[in-house]
Amino acid sequence: MIGIIDYGMSNLYSVKNACDYLGLDSVVSKDVSILSKCDKLILPGVGAFQDCMHTLHSMGLYDFIVQQVNKDVALLGICLGMQALFETSEENGLCDGFGFLKGHVCHMEDPSVKIPQIGWNVLESNHPQAIFKENTYVYYVHSYYAKDMDDQDLIGYSMYGSMKIPGLVMHDHIMGCQFHPEKSGEDGLKILESKPDIQKGLGIRMSDPMFDEMFDYAEELKFPIIMHVADPDASWDRNKVDKWALEHGRCYDGPGFLSREDLYDDVKKILNKHPNLYLTLAHFGFLAEELERAERLLEGYPNVCFDITPGKEMYLSFSANPIKSFFRSMRIGFSLVQMLTIKMFFIIIVIYIIWFAICLADLNSSICGIITTLQ
Repeated sequence: MIGIIDYGMSNLYSVKNACDYLGLDSVVSKDVSILSKCDKLILPGVGAFQDCMHTLHSMGLYDFIVQQVNKDVALLGICLGMQALFETSEENGLCDGFGFLKGHVCHMEDPSVKIPQIGWNVLESNHPQAIFKENTYVYYVHSYYAKDMDDQDLIGYSMYGSMKIPGLVMHDHIMGCQFHPEKSGEDGLKILESKPDIQKGLGIRMSDPMFDEMFDYAEELKFPIIMHVADPDASWDRNKVDKWALEHGRCYDGPGFLSREDLYDDVKKILNKHPNLYLTLAHFGFLAEELERAERLLEGYPNVCFDITPGKEMYLSFSANPIKSFFRSMRIGFSLVQMLTIKMFFIIIVIYIIWFAICLADLNSSICGIITTLQ
């Protein structure tokens, strides 16, 4: 069993989903009585180094992790969790880490590249190894990196400008990834999660200034971002949310979660600050029950599009709002790109119907030929 350590500063569900996808038994917990039964531990992390170490100490998890490592329990640190494995960090003042690995964490400095590093980079081998293949691309989001470490502990690295970024480190039963392995199997930065459970784990809202440079960069390159804004309204009511969502931690009526309105307010703040940002809201922005609100959003922000791939709740919503009414109420707000997307969708359907009819005709001819031959 793999124990994913929950200390309130990590994207827990991405890691948990990655374990589930790989068929690995895992549990997310901050309870040492549960984590102590696990033979492997993962320490994710997003945020500031000092906050990370302070939180681990205050929750009693620092001593627990040290004890388990001393018992040869395997430990994987991800992003900030990897940085915590080293001796010290200079982020917001000098702060001690676990000291499992020799080395120090310092700020990235290179005027030739953008900092923080956000995006894909190739992972290169520092020694002959069998952990990853050549030309493996991994996904980074960080402003600090480890230096002055033992070369034998460095398994893989990425060059970013003049900086040699330790991407994968390992010493005995301790391993660390500066990149996000749970995100590095996807083809580029396509989906930006801003779901309530993710924001609770991050402790940072998507409208926070720390993301401004990323949005500026996307705006400059005209790079479209897909944002999963919220979830169905019932997700904030334990008595209404469906069983699957409840069992998978997708019920947000507990303490620490942002409200649904807070999430939509964040979207407006981002768009007001970055008016040329191309933003697509996944699953119709979960506004299938609020078509007038969806129309106002499209009219107010011409670069916003809706992904019309439905979740199951959208079928229910659209059944209450007939499809003719839906398109009639939304036609003013749809941009040219959206209309072309819809037209292409119907064109593809027509092509499939024609192709299917041709196949049936050919099959009918073949059957007739066989029957004639048999006669």
